[in-house]
Amino acid sequence: DIPGINSLQTCEILSTIAPNVLTVIASDAKTVERMDIAMRAGARAFITKPIDPRQFATMTGLLEDLRSRMKSDEYMEWNDSSRYPKILTVTGAKGGVGKTSVAVNLAVSLAKHLPEKVALLDMCTQFGDVATMMNIAPRNTIVDMVAHTRELESDVVQSYMTKHASGVHVLITTATPVPYDAISAQCMENLLYILRRLYRYVVIDIPPMLNPASLQLLSRSNYVILVANLWDLATIAGTKTLYDTLVAENISKKVIKVALNRVSRSNAVQMGDIAKILDCEILAEIPNDQRLVSSVNQGVPLMMNDIDTPFARSFDQIAATLMGKEPDEVKPKKLTSILSNIFGGIFYMR
Repeated sequence: DIPGINSLQTCEILSTIAPNVLTVIASDAKTVERMDIAMRAGARAFITKPIDPRQFATMTGLLEDLRSRMKSDEYMEWNDSSRYPKILTVTGAKGGVGKTSVAVNLAVSLAKHLPEKVALLDMCTQFGDVATMMNIAPRNTIVDMVAHTRELESDVVQSYMTKHASGVHVLITTATPVPYDAISAQCMENLLYILRRLYRYVVIDIPPMLNPASLQLLSRSNYVILVANLWDLATIAGTKTLYDTLVAENISKKVIKVALNRVSRSNAVQMGDIAKILDCEILAEIPNDQRLVSSVNQGVPLMMNDIDTPFARSFDQIAATLMGKEPDEVKPKKLTSILSNIFGGIFYMR
């Protein structure tokens, strides 16, 4: 024991502040109750006294094997929160602000880093534009999938995805207009569960309306990107109202970001005014690019051809932020490494 606290309390503290340190608890008696208490405290092993040298050697050997596995690339990947699957939902308070363009180019930008690991969903039940902007004609839609499948499975969902030349896998809600409530909230929950298992990033384009299905998507999102432009105050006011509504629906302020689209010197609203009106983080300022209209008409996302332009750099910035490179997402590792060096990664308590 450490003076002032017993071994179980020490074990609990270490398991919280230094989970990579493997703790062993020694006890006079080996009972199910004592072992259960030790495991709940975070101990990796339990040994009885007097300690048998051979038993102790076997135990430490097993712990060293575990420690080696914890240093493997596979373990490090699963233990890195920046690599966890993320849902990125893009929406706006009004039509015409460029939310679909933002969703498409964001997905393409992410796919440059992770080809075949980015999904793009068009959740517009009426007149969605993702397929047009990417020049694809999906044979399968979410509406078809729900109509012909009783239970959603990973292989079924994969078969309904359309692969784009950028490496993005696309799934649209429908090719023809359907009612706004054609997809239930429960169906969306099941679909998101599967997509998170299949892809690293799921970018979702949803229309400027709130219903059970869209609220389900928003509540499950790691980031909600509100797209707005600076052409008029009405759009900014609508964005502020949408932001306040989402917060009232218990969507955390931390996940809501604003992307200002088509920024130029001729904008009617100035950046200083935006800071006063909106009380949320400005994720990026996407510059107006005259080539965007022709890229939409050609069905080729601008990010597929852009390398070093202001437009491309703005999406690189968004992608870098959403991929977990923000300062507040860097994990503290100093204490764990210090304790590991002191105790060799195995901490014995009695």
